[in-house]
Amino acid sequence: MKTTYEKVTSSHIELGAVSIFDAVDSPDPEVFHEAFSQLNDAAAGIVGTLIADARFPGNTVVQICREGGASGFYPNFIVMPLLRAATAKGGAREAVSWLEKVFATTSAQGKIFHAIWGAPVDNEIALTEEISIVPIAALPDSAIKTWLTEHRVNSPVSSMLDFISPQSALIVPFYVPRVLHKPGIDPDPSSVEYLRVNDLLNDATLALSAVGPRVTTLAVQWFAFDDPDLELTAFGTGSRGQLMEILPSQPPQYPKLDGVEAADIVRRFLNLPADVKKKIRVTLNRLQQAQKRRTLGDRCVELSTAFETLLGDNKATEMTHKIKVRSVRLLGGSPEIRRHNAAVMGWMYDARSKLVHTGEDVTKGKAINGEVLSPAVLVERATSICTEIVKRLIREGVIPDWADFDILA
Repeated sequence: MKTTYEKVTSSHIELGAVSIFDAVDSPDPEVFHEAFSQLNDAAAGIVGTLIADARFPGNTVVQICREGGASGFYPNFIVMPLLRAATAKGGAREAVSWLEKVFATTSAQGKIFHAIWGAPVDNEIALTEEISIVPIAALPDSAIKTWLTEHRVNSPVSSMLDFISPQSALIVPFYVPRVLHKPGIDPDPSSVEYLRVNDLLNDATLALSAVGPRVTTLAVQWFAFDDPDLELTAFGTGSRGQLMEILPSQPPQYPKLDGVEAADIVRRFLNLPADVKKKIRVTLNRLQQAQKRRTLGDRCVELSTAFETLLGDNKATEMTHKIKVRSVRLLGGSPEIRRHNAAVMGWMYDARSKLVHTGEDVTKGKAINGEVLSPAVLVERATSICTEIVKRLIREGVIPDWADFDILA
């Protein structure tokens, strides 16, 4: 073991002067696979030695449970974490002691990190009793954090996300009730709690988009044990991303979150009745897509869907009129504000119709209350109206019965 450790620690992969231990923690698949191959070649013989050692479970396969399942550990994948532990602990003897500690561990606490674009913060903010948001810089050092803050993808398919790193991350504590798992012997690890937490994080991220408005987008999610010794068991980086249907047309740069409003909106959104949350979730998704779209006509199409999800009914007649009147009545304000909002809504629907029926993007603005507004400004005003309606309904916790609203408001 000692000779192997000394051999491996002096190795560098061919893709550059990168230590083999840094390479096996790289999120870059090419670097990882090259390092893993070299590592296994250099460490041949370690597995057999461990299997023969009575302190360890022989040929019995043991996996490490994390947040959503289990991954390979012993004996087939032990080389990487064992040599990583040797580096962290200072030698081969210390690595063996580390392995004994891991096998003696039953349960453990960790955290799920959910890095996002679009919601910068200066300090930690408690959004709920379970969820907090922190600056990326405040996260524990890790290969994923380094990759997020320093790595820029050189790809022929680029987007505005390439030009700015995620600014913050949601954090949720996560308890792993059984760290060691023997396939075929132990019951399969449950993913129920992880799925609950994942849905919670996705909903909280979406709710933050109403604090602005802003586009809040998941960059990457990962889990880490609080105990650094357990974290050494990781096989690679173990991160998750998401497939994006629409990439933003502008860099995701927004003002710092208002912590008080963010916590209020997130908590209220998460506690909404299921039927109300379902409609607001669709609306927020369309509101985000409207901000990602490049052309103004496309933005108006997305906005009209967002409005109709919340303010529409089962009758398709006079939809434009109903959406305009209901949005104006719902927000209220002085006669001047109401006329302004009605004019913005009317312009937005005209722009939507022009694109849908003629294929042409909107080019003309509109004079409202003596002020000539450009198409870009009008779209921003419509976006703000939609955002304010969403926040109002989140705070009220109910969507009005529109038949009653139309005659009683």
